[in-house]
This record gives sequence, C-alpha cells and structure tokens, in this order.
Amino acid sequence: GSYQNRGVRLPGGRYACARALAAAHLPFLAGRSLGEVCHIVQLAVSQRQVLGYLDGHVVPYFQSEAVVKQHSAVLQQPAWSLKKDTMAVADLAQARECLRAILAGSGEAGVPLPNVKRLFRSRFQLELSETALGHCRISDLLQDERFVDICTLQPRGNTYVVVLSQRSVSEVGADFASPDEEIDEEACSVSDHTPTKHEEEQHSFWQSFAARTFIHLKSSPATPVRRSSSVPKDHGFGQNLDLSPSDSVSTEATESDSPTPRRLRFCPDEPLSLD
Repeated sequence: GSYQNRGVRLPGGRYACARALAAAHLPFLAGRSLGEVCHIVQLAVSQRQVLGYLDGHVVPYFQSEAVVKQHSAVLQQPAWSLKKDTMAVADLAQARECLRAILAGSGEAGVPLPNVKRLFRSRFQLELSETALGHCRISDLLQDERFVDICTLQPRGNTYVVVLSQRSVSEVGADFASPDEEIDEEACSVSDHTPTKHEEEQHSFWQSFAARTFIHLKSSPATPVRRSSSVPKDHGFGQNLDLSPSDSVSTEATESDSPTPRRLRFCPDEPLSLD
C-alpha cells in the first residue's frame, strides 16, 4: 500500500525487483526466501495484474503502460502520456500503405513483430500507434480485420513475424510487373500496329530516295575470294624464264582482282625444248 501511495518505482528486472522488495521488510513477505519473492513478482506481473511496467521500471499496475494504453484505446487516441516526441501519428490509410511497403520489401522472411514500429519511424517518419486505432497491443492491431488483407502473423522461435498475406502478394505482383513483361507488351503493341496511308507514303518516298544515293550498296560476298600464292612483281623481269608448264603460276585470283582485263603470263606459250 505504501509503495503505491508514494509512487515508488522498482527495478525492472525480476531478480533486482525481488531484492528491493525483500530489503523493504514488507510484512506480507516476511519469512519468504529470495527465490520465493522472485516467483511472487513474476505472478504479480504476468497473471495477477498487481504490478506492471512503465519506462523500464516495475510500478503498481494502475500506473503501468498497460492501463494507460487501455484508456487511450477506448478513446481511440495515441497514448500521449507515453509519447516522447512530436512525430506525426499515422492514420488508418497511412498505416495500411506503409505496412504494405515494408512487407513488400521483406520477401518471404517477413519482419519481426518488435521491428514494425521502428521501421515506421525510420522509413516514413510516422508513429504507428495501436491505441489510436483502437487496440492495446500491436499484435492485436495487425490481426484486425482492417489489416487481414495485408499481413498475417506467424510464430517463429520465441517471437512473431509479420509476413505479407497471399492476397496482398498478388496485388503487389500486379502493380510491379517485371521489365521483361513490359517489353513484351510493348513489342506486341508495336507488332499489332497497322501503318496509316500517310506512313506508307512517307516510307515509299524515303525508300526511293535512299536507292539513288550511296546508301544503296550491293552486299559483299559471304565468303571472300582467297588469293593464291604469287611471286613478287619484279621477279624475273627482263630475264629469260625456264619454267615448265607445271611451274606456271595461277592467276585466277589476280584476274578477278585486277582492274584491267589484261592477263598476266609468266611462261612462254610454246613448249620449251629440254634437250
């Protein structure tokens, strides 16, 4: 009773709180061991609603954050006495859109429940107040029917993870089409386009104009002609050549590449006498 009247704040840890209570020599704890006092503190906080938490300290339950949030939730307003800054509070529409954006970037891993309010503050500079939307706990808010189309809560280990609902996943996929799908849609729209009469006249005009300019070139052969081996142009000039017909040099490639039709010869037309 005296602790409640004086508004005393006890240490936040269960063991530290039990030690503080034991040191106070309270009559109803006389003869109790420290372990028993620890257990009594645990029951008073978790089940009996005799003690609660406020700013990290153990306080009488009527002064705790839980009671402040209950009153604020009934009035559907932020818990002003617990608010420590002037950051704007998100309304229902903002809360839905921001939550959808956060979960869309998290993938299948989702977002741990304790991180949701922090991400609202860091990414959107908005305070997600569960009491302003009529709930005492953030977990109850995210399971509200107003958010069931956006997220679901899944237990993982010792905590809960908020993941994007299947219904919301399909909506996000429709809003953010892949670049390949957009390119395919553009290609289909181009291929389905029927040219107008004016476009056809323009195309014919420029096609005839290009055909009378240097742009209109014949394509080069697919396989280039291979040059055969030849001797230097001055080799044997002015000298008598003693070559056999089998030693004559092929000039097929030279004829095709020469600008003049004159045929080059490297041996006499008459057979040589080899006697």
